[in-house]
Amino acid sequence: MSEMAPADEDTMAALGAELRRMRNRQLWLLEMTPNTTWPDLSAGFPQEFAATLLAHLKWLEALEQDGKLVLSGPMDLEAGLGAGLSVIRAESRDEVEALAQTEPFAVAGFRDNTVRSWTVNEGALTVRVNLMANEIVV
Repeated sequence: MSEMAPADEDTMAALGAELRRMRNRQLWLLEMTPNTTWPDLSAGFPQEFAATLLAHLKWLEALEQDGKLVLSGPMDLEAGLGAGLSVIRAESRDEVEALAQTEPFAVAGFRDNTVRSWTVNEGALTVRVNLMANEIVV
């Protein structure tokens, strides 16, 4: 790779202005990855798995009611149930790490959870709620 010239003052000033106006909203990603104990679900749900899934859904509902859960759901669902991702509001990584340890699939040993920080700077979000239709359009 060839040596690059340092950025000029005008470019650095413009870059600084852009960086200062960014939102810098700190959120957390909880990546939930199935491990080798994840059961084969092709013949249906084993009892322990079904009970754990129910506990997982109730765990997510509690996080939502507490205002901590932004978004959550399975990943690559067409490949089969397993991996999931949750976007969490929290004050610190430690708080999310503690939450991750209580996630029912991790407690049961079916999944390994990883916490990642996510600084949100760009994008747009539009949500429409149609109350009569019981519909949310994202």
